This record gives sequence, C-alpha cells and structure tokens, in this order.
Amino acid sequence: MKKIRSIVASATLAAILTATNTASVNAKVDTRLGGNNRYATAEAIANRIYSGTVDNIVLASGKAPYDALSASLFAKNINAPILLADKDKNECKETFNYIKKHLSKSGTVYILGGEGAIGKDVEAEIKKLGFKAERISGKNRFDTSSKILDKIKIEKGTPVFIASAAGFGDSLSVSSISATKGYPLIMTGKDKLPTELKAQLNKIQPSKVYIISSQALVSNNIVNELKSINSNLTDSDIIRIAGKDRYETNLLINKSFDLKSSNTVVASGESFGDALTGSVLAAKLNAPMILTNGKDFSEQSSYLNSTEYVNHYILGLEGSVSKSIENTLNNTVSKTADGQEFLTKLFTAEEVKSCEMAGNYDIKFTAKDLPAEVQNGFNQMLSTVGDTITIDMTGKLQNESDTKMKEEVSSTIKLGGFMAAKPIKFPMWIDMDASKTADPSFKLIYGLPKELTDLAVADPSMAELKGKEYMILNMSDMDKLDDNSKDVTTPKMDYAKITSFIEKNKNTFEKLGLKYAAAYKPNFNIVTKLGTKTTPDGRTATGYQITLNNETLKAFLAYTGNNVLNFVEQKEVMDFIKAYMNVCVDSVNSSDKTIDKTEFQKEFDKGFNEFLDNMPANKLAYSKFVEGFSSMELLGKDGIQIKYYLDDKGRTVYEEGVMDFKFDLAKMGAPNVKGTVGMTINFNTSLTKLNDSSITVNMPALTESNSIDYFKFLQSTMENAIETTENVEIK
Repeated sequence: MKKIRSIVASATLAAILTATNTASVNAKVDTRLGGNNRYATAEAIANRIYSGTVDNIVLASGKAPYDALSASLFAKNINAPILLADKDKNECKETFNYIKKHLSKSGTVYILGGEGAIGKDVEAEIKKLGFKAERISGKNRFDTSSKILDKIKIEKGTPVFIASAAGFGDSLSVSSISATKGYPLIMTGKDKLPTELKAQLNKIQPSKVYIISSQALVSNNIVNELKSINSNLTDSDIIRIAGKDRYETNLLINKSFDLKSSNTVVASGESFGDALTGSVLAAKLNAPMILTNGKDFSEQSSYLNSTEYVNHYILGLEGSVSKSIENTLNNTVSKTADGQEFLTKLFTAEEVKSCEMAGNYDIKFTAKDLPAEVQNGFNQMLSTVGDTITIDMTGKLQNESDTKMKEEVSSTIKLGGFMAAKPIKFPMWIDMDASKTADPSFKLIYGLPKELTDLAVADPSMAELKGKEYMILNMSDMDKLDDNSKDVTTPKMDYAKITSFIEKNKNTFEKLGLKYAAAYKPNFNIVTKLGTKTTPDGRTATGYQITLNNETLKAFLAYTGNNVLNFVEQKEVMDFIKAYMNVCVDSVNSSDKTIDKTEFQKEFDKGFNEFLDNMPANKLAYSKFVEGFSSMELLGKDGIQIKYYLDDKGRTVYEEGVMDFKFDLAKMGAPNVKGTVGMTINFNTSLTKLNDSSITVNMPALTESNSIDYFKFLQSTMENAIETTENVEIK
C-alpha cells in the first residue's frame, strides 16, 4: 500500500511538473521553403519531400484552388508531390524544372481541373517531354472533386470532412489531416450537398462526419441530408468544428485531432497555394498545418506552447510569413533539464517508510468592489471567523512492512473574529493492511471535535454522536450502506474485490504511471533548480521551485488534458481500464436482482468504445473548457510558487509555498455581480526522522461506547431525512 501512495504522489507530480525525458529543448524553424512565387515555393516543397525520382505528380491550378482542395489525400495515396501550373506553360517554369529532374520516364502527371484552370499547352508540354498526362476534370468543381475521390480506395464507413466550397481557408486547415487520417474531404454548398458528392457519400456511408465550417457557410440543412444518407448517424456522430475566422477554426481543428509529432507546417492563410502544396509535406510528417495571416501569431504561439511541437517548417518567403513569426518560432523553450533532474530524483528517491511530520497553513480571504449587500455579508462573515484561518498540523508515519501502514495526523484549526478564542482540534488516523489480498483493510478514524459532539444535545439529527470520540470509516464496510439502503435500485457492491484488484495490479499501475511520465514532454517549463539551500529548520538540501501563472496554467491544462486523452487510447491502458471495470461489475452482489451484470458490461463496453471513437470531439470539448476556464484568470499576482527541498537521497524533507487565487465574479459569469474574491494560501511542511525505526503510531482504543461507524451514521441520517420529508408531505 505504501508503494501505491508513492506511485500516486509521483504520478501527480509528473502531471504538474515539466518534461521528463528531455534536456534543454530548442524550438526552431527547421526549414523555410519558399521561392519568388507560389510555383517556386511548390517546387521547393516538392524537393524537400521527394528529392529523388517519383512515379507520380499531381498538378493543380496556381490561381484557382477549388478543383484541388480535396487533392491532398489523393497525392498522399500515390506518393506524389503537388505542384502548381496555369493556363500558360511559361508561367510555371519551376514546375517543369521539377518534372524534368524527378519524374521517372514512365511517370504520370495528374492534372486536376479543366483547360480553363490548367491550359492545354501545359498538358501538351508534359507529353512532349515523354511523360504521361492524365486530366481529372468534371463539369464543375464538385464533379472534379468527385472524380478525384474515384481515384482513391475508400473503405465503407470511413469518416469524412465536409467544408464549404465558398472559401479555401477551412479546407486547407484540414487538408493534411485528411491525408494523414485517410478521411476524404467533401466540398459542399451552404444549404445543399452537390449531387456528385452526395453520390460519394452514399457509397462511403461515413461513420463520422466533421463539418469544418460555421452555419453561415454550411447550414444545418446539410446535417439533415447527411442523416438521410446514413440513417445510423446520430447527432454525436456529426461534429462541427468552427471558429470566428479561419485562423481560430484552424487551431480548433488541430486541437481536436492533436497529431502526435514534433513537427508543424506553418503557411499563410491569406492565399491557398503554399498551404495546398505543403499539405503533402504535413501529411508526410504527420504534422498539423498552422495558418497565419503572416503578421499576428499570438494565438498560434499560445497553442504551440501547450504542445510537443518544436520543429517548424515555414512555407513561403517573408512576404507570406514574416520574419517576426520565424523569430517567435525560433525562441528557445525554457530549459527543461531542471524539471528532468527534479522528477528523476523523485522517482529514484529512497522510499520514506517512517517519519514525523509538521506543517502550517495560513489561508487568507479578501474581497473588494463587491455589490454593497454582498460586501456587507462578506464583512459579517469575517467578523465571525476572521480573514485568516490557520491550520497547524503534526503527524507520524509508520510502515510496519510492505503491506502495512499506519499514520497519525493531528490538526488544530484557528479562526479569527469572534471564534479566535476557540481553536478546533481534529485528529485523524489511517490504518492500512493489504497483507491479505483477498480482504485488504483500509480504515480511517476521525477524532470528533467536542464542538461537533456538543451539537448532539440540541440537534436530533446529530443525537447518535452524543458521547462519541471517534468516527470510523472502514472501506470494506461500504457494502453496509448498500445493504441497508431503502432504494431498491442501488446495486450492492463487494468493495473488497475492488481494493484487492488495485493491490494485485500495483505493478501495472506503476508501469503505466512511469510510461505516462516518460511521454510528458510539453513546450513549457515550470521548474527551476535553486541549488544547495538551507531549509528554515537548518538542514542542507537541494532546492527546486515550481512556478505557475495564468499563462503557464493554461498551457499546462491544455497539454496535460490532451496528453491524458492520448494516453487512454493506448491498448495497454485501455485493457487496464476495461479490466478494472470488469472487476467493478463482478463486485456487484450476485443476489442483487436489480442489475444485469452482462447488460451492464455491454453498456460499459459500448460507452467506452464510443468515447474512444469520439476522441476528436472529446478533445474539442476539452479545448473549449480550457479556454473558458483560462479566461477567468484564477491566479493572482503571486500565482502558485512551491519550493521543494530534497536531501541527498532524493527525499522531500521540506516544502514551502504560496497559492494565490483570485476570483473575478464578472469573468466567472455571475449575473449582475462584479468584484473580486481572493484566497491566498501560505504553507510549509517538514519531514523529520526519516526512516527512523523508533517511530511508532499508536491507534486509539475503539469501543462501541466511544466510537460510531460512519456508514451506519450516514445511513441513519439518510433514513431520518427521508422520514422527515415523508411526514412533511403527509401534513
């Protein structure tokens, strides 16, 4: 059990620290691929992807993108670069330079669009050079797109992207993901699917549809048409991804699909050429396409800070993507070696089997600019309890063996105001014994403050506490609450099976925790090494400081959440979750007729599989949550600052810090309420006598007269509440 506590602590710290298996990481522009015009840029991109001989080349119009917006998947499937051409062969000399140097003698150039887009003389010149030319063209852009899709083998049930044909920005954002995932891109009008592409959807019968446009460009009429094409599509199967403009939409797309890579491709969103030809490069790198207006890169930079993307390819010269953006991308990510060192020490630290603990916590409350009535209420509260709550804590930890642990903690809570003279003492004990894996014990014992038990005299609902000194919470007795429940729909649980599973699988849990930590490599660092320090109680240690402000908190939340979602998709993690749920189902008492275990298992499997299938939607929802949460700016000027002091064995012997929270009621959406409420926590904790075998935790002597079972008390309280409610209803 003690090892589980250590694992949980380490995994938690891994989630709030920094990159683990990286040293100093430099974000850099790997290459700027550009030329004097879009044709030269396309050639530069093609040379980067396919520097040798190729068998196929895709040719798209350099002035009219619409025939080629769905070409990325086609190009990826035939291992071809996308080059640009025009009506006049003399306007695209760079394209012919690449064709002559790299296309095999038996190679084919696929020309997308009619002669109005790419001239007849371009096709003739290709053939004159001895290469095959195949024009893929329809009576309109939708027909051309359909004919391109005919060239691709698309399995039935494959998800699809749908984007407006009225503009190219949204299509470019998703083009590389279309190629990477193998999801075809379907162009549409605002209110009606084109006949040609509707036929494609009838063949594909997509299991998921991602609409990459707002309702102003793709209305809900399209949603209804999709449901008529595939009656199995539900509302949750049709996901709309749309921002206020093409750049916000681009970021939402990338957040939703969260491609695992260290690379990005950055291109102008003001024109189509560079991003279109660069979509093949992005697909090859499994990289997202980041669109920019060429000047403002603040939102994109904020997004990149919450990812693992550190190598960036810029498409086009500085007229397309400015030098200032390149400089931003070349900024050195904060050195993560300190975080690596800190986390490594924690994971390899000597295990603390026994110690004495002491800590102090000061919690200070403030409020200003509140409405008069609310401010007066707050002030009255302060006059009663004061503006500061102080908690002094002492304790002992004793591990008798690898499977037995005891802990004692005594807390004294000091209030201010009228309550200043009445400190509240609150002792607690933990007794854990996992030596019997079939029947592990986890017991919490709370010392009841006299102030609470005194209420039993006046409050009938508290009568059972009269004369009691302790309340016992035994996890193995949780089924008593179920057994006595009047609610016949409540399943009866055998919690011993669950705790036994956790104990038996602690090695798997540790392995997964370490694997998660090893893959935790964000673009931000929140750990600074302080060097050799003397703790306030006089011990020499190595200091490290964790610092979070609103900006890094946002990056931390965004990265960590997506990292967890990606982690859950791994097979061994899924297997562990399913095994745990199987135990939960098996823990339902077989005599309980209110639940069908087989049906429950089917429902869980279905729900879990739907969760995995809807991962882009889950990530989209999470990113919107992070944006909303971060907009509240919950940290004050001091943010979160925690100093850890580690001894020569990697053990944390002292920590101190401040957590400064600020709640702006207007930003939190409180109706017609302004003002801010603050809460600042200053704390320190100290561990002494580490692994001193003389430390002994004495558990209190429990009797029926001096103690009460928590679950019995809770059950009694619930029954009294139900009875009171029924009596009121009768009256």
